[in-house]
Amino acid sequence: MFPHQNGMMEGISRPEFRAIAQDCCEQAFTAVAGIPRVEMLVLDAAGAVSTQMVAADSGSTFTAATAEFVYNRRPRSSGPIKVCGGYTELTEGGEIIHPHHLTGLVVTTGFVAPESHLPHGCVATLGCDGIDHSSIDVLAQYREQQRLDKRSLPPIRRGSAMKGPANYRASGEGDHAVFWDGDINFLLRTPMTHVQFQEGGTFGLARLERLLPLPKKRTKKRVSFSDTVSFTLSRSSPKLSVRKTTTRSWLP
Repeated sequence: MFPHQNGMMEGISRPEFRAIAQDCCEQAFTAVAGIPRVEMLVLDAAGAVSTQMVAADSGSTFTAATAEFVYNRRPRSSGPIKVCGGYTELTEGGEIIHPHHLTGLVVTTGFVAPESHLPHGCVATLGCDGIDHSSIDVLAQYREQQRLDKRSLPPIRRGSAMKGPANYRASGEGDHAVFWDGDINFLLRTPMTHVQFQEGGTFGLARLERLLPLPKKRTKKRVSFSDTVSFTLSRSSPKLSVRKTTTRSWLP
């Protein structure tokens, strides 16, 4: 136990104590907490795409980004949020968008936050909802970063079981088979469909006009054949008469 006085360790001035506390607070975001950093393509508010560092914080429901990377900003209250050093409240929200790795977009509604409220070096942090929308495998991401001793890596994705058989194809950079349940989303002020990709089981938003029905598969009917042989012996003729009949039937 360190000897302390008035909440501070002996021999350390107040400015030094604050510097140490700030450093500890920063390390909680960078080293101790071990929050995985993901190198992701992110859209800014003007629609430009760039690679940025995004935190995947599975211990939080808090999804936010700096103002530069929040689309459709509007008043929205977060309520009290516990942070290092006390509580804060965010008063502006919007959409955080990044391209889906196959085609389309991934959109999560979150908050505008100053850089000081985000993990060190990150322009955004994804809470549980953002991680779910982005299909990031947080444990695999963390283990791989530890194994390679890297501060950040491209996203390691993990999809979900398909909600239904693929019934549409999403055109864009190649065609991708998807399952669409008919839901239309106007979150980006344009008709978008929330789809699940057959390749990997991940989710995303695709433009309605880029969704085309998959052609129905033609099923081959099974045919059953049966033969009937009959014998006839006539008194007028000593020869045996044989007749063969083939019956064809369609199986269900």
